[in-house]
Amino acid sequence: MRNYLTELKENPAYEAANALVPEGLCPFLFYNLTPYVHTLSRGGWFGWVKRHKNPLYRKASGGMDFGKSRVNRLFPNEVLVRCPNPRAMVVAGVGPWTDGKMKIRILRSHEACANNHRNEEEFILDARNAEEKALSVNALFPEALGVSVTGKTPWEQHNGCNIYRTLNVEAAEIISPCRYHPSASLPSALLPSALLPSTSLPSTSLGTGGTGGKKDEKKGLGLIPGDFCPHVFARIYPRVLAMMYEKDRRAETSEKLEIVHPGTDKKVTLSLKKIFRDALRAGKPRPYGKKLLRNIFKKVCEVMSLPVDFLDYNLEIEVLQTGADKCSLKEGKKYTVNLRSKDFLCPAAFHAIYPYLLLASTGHGVKWSSEEATALSPCPDCAGTVYFIGERGKHREENNQDTRYNNQTRNNNQNSITKQEEKW
Repeated sequence: MRNYLTELKENPAYEAANALVPEGLCPFLFYNLTPYVHTLSRGGWFGWVKRHKNPLYRKASGGMDFGKSRVNRLFPNEVLVRCPNPRAMVVAGVGPWTDGKMKIRILRSHEACANNHRNEEEFILDARNAEEKALSVNALFPEALGVSVTGKTPWEQHNGCNIYRTLNVEAAEIISPCRYHPSASLPSALLPSALLPSTSLPSTSLGTGGTGGKKDEKKGLGLIPGDFCPHVFARIYPRVLAMMYEKDRRAETSEKLEIVHPGTDKKVTLSLKKIFRDALRAGKPRPYGKKLLRNIFKKVCEVMSLPVDFLDYNLEIEVLQTGADKCSLKEGKKYTVNLRSKDFLCPAAFHAIYPYLLLASTGHGVKWSSEEATALSPCPDCAGTVYFIGERGKHREENNQDTRYNNQTRNNNQNSITKQEEKW
């Protein structure tokens, strides 16, 4: 029986990406893994994941509730990433292995998985070429998916960078609270996908956002910093993540990026720079007491191999050159990416839902089951947030079928966990 996976694999537009995805691994899942594979292949590591003294150690996954808050900290040496299928919570762990390799392991399978992944199924990647493979799949997958669903490339169906000018994006389900969604309960008012700390949330749809990612009452909250091009941001996100969590976390590094703007043959040149908070405070009184305590705490955590993630820096993206027509990027303009900010969507979540935003902007979606295409799209964190992507003016409350199905899926997930616990 044909499904969303066979439609993608049998489409000629997918051939280039197919040669780069590890054999047997679902390409939808691998797209979500690409930023983490790219970062690990460069020797980076993620502060929120515990490192075991034995790098080959892997925790058994049986009976685990992957909707549990901070579940990633329970699996040393692996970053947990969820498949984008909202009907099935398939979870993979990726981490360094031995002899210049890295391992991807299926920690949780699901009967609705079109790829028929199994628990503890493993895939070994050569870290030496995984970096470029991850970047290539990251670039090729969104377009290949668009062609497999609509028969045309996304660039043939919409004009310019504002792909979500007719869309509304909301948090449909918060599995566990996070930095961007601090409350586990959804308010009755429309919940924008980029939350502000205030408990009084405006009933606005998402637009391109105001300058610098600030709230814009007319356009709504931004999906990405300021008026940055969404196509370029999704393309460079693996490199953004790699700089955030590079091997030498304290290094104030910079990198020049040159990419071809998606959908064109025009080059875009960017400067990516990590700037620490101490440098940002130049000329201002410095709280040496807080800095000393923070450094002591970080050292203790390092000695005890405890996961800790300090966001004491900004990433600055400067546009050096762009020749793309109708692109929102302006030469000389600087954009700040700081995960402490809640003025725009979590960058990891934006990267994960980007291919489905492209589809939604053309009036299409992925048919994850035999039913009509769903409007739900989860972030890559298995304990994170599931987003609703719909036409502007339509909200999650009007999408009752998806809401009911998602609740049923959660109940089935819990029943599956109970059965696994009985088995183990």
